[in-house]
Formats: sequence, structure tokens, C-alpha cells
Amino acid sequence: MLVAGSAPAGIRGPGKYAGIVLFDRWDTCYLYSGIYLMYISEKSKEALRKYEGQLILLDAKEVYQPINPGDGRINKFKVLKILSPPHPQRASNTGLERTR
Repeated sequence: MLVAGSAPAGIRGPGKYAGIVLFDRWDTCYLYSGIYLMYISEKSKEALRKYEGQLILLDAKEVYQPINPGDGRINKFKVLKILSPPHPQRASNTGLERTR
């Protein structure tokens, strides 16, 4: 008998999230934090546009997570802190680059 193990995937709920704010070529907004990618809802993404390419900390008040472990969507949030200053070369849709 073969027992398949489940991969450890987190259910993402309300709370604090840190990540880089990205907009793709279709104007979809994401909060990218390494292995996690959180979508930002269409209704609330404009509040993050001025932080594009910056590392921020936000408090997600309302998060939608599908039943199957996958990327969640942040519907309501409050920006708590900017963790990196604006960079003249923002992240592009051709790749990410983060240097210290």
C-alpha cells in the first residue's frame, strides 16, 4: 500500500505580511515574499501603486484563501511600514533582483 504524503502548504489568513509590491503587464498586483505570492484585490490595489518595487509590511484585514492550498488574495489591508527605500530601477516583469 502506498500512502501519499501531503506537501506542507500554508493556508494564508489575516495577519501581517512582508513582501515586494509588484504589478505585472496585465496590471495585476502581487505581494511577493520568496516562496509566497499573495494577490491584491482589484478594488484595493491602487493604494499600493506608490510602493511598487518596494519591500513593505502590511496588515491584511481580509484574506481569501481557496480550499486547495494555493495563492491567497488580500482584499483589505493597512500598510504598516516601508521596509526598503524607493529604488531607481524598480522590479520589472522580466525578472526580480534584490541586492543588499
